Amino acid sequence: MINTNSNNLCIRELQYAKGKLFVRTFNDVLILDISKQSLNNDDIDVLNINVTFSFEKTPTGKKQKSVYINMDYLFWSWMPDNVLWASMQDSIYKFEPSDDITKWHSQSFSATTFGIKEKTHGYVYFFRFLVHQTV
Repeated sequence: MINTNSNNLCIRELQYAKGKLFVRTFNDVLILDISKQSLNNDDIDVLNINVTFSFEKTPTGKKQKSVYINMDYLFWSWMPDNVLWASMQDSIYKFEPSDDITKWHSQSFSATTFGIKEKTHGYVYFFRFLVHQTV
């Protein structure tokens, strides 16, 4: 079920790939399985939309909500293998799905794990790089 809190209805970012929709709102990040939807018309069958990931329902999200995290300072990257990376100034989170994308495993890292100096007063960004192969 999608959280219908008025803050959550403000969509900040959308990405689509392989029947999945990445949605970043004011206070959550979702991955929706919309593969059963017909994208050729305006009729959306809400019952065929499955929420496969919700940050606010993960243990990390629940913990961060308890100390209040401003989602504007949590930067997200959705990779082609469906892995989600999230970063703040001092922490990096990895959310990796099971093969059928029904369960998620999370890991957290300090920025120093990636060779980033502490107290750089900057943010960590992850970018997708497309690799072209010749056949």
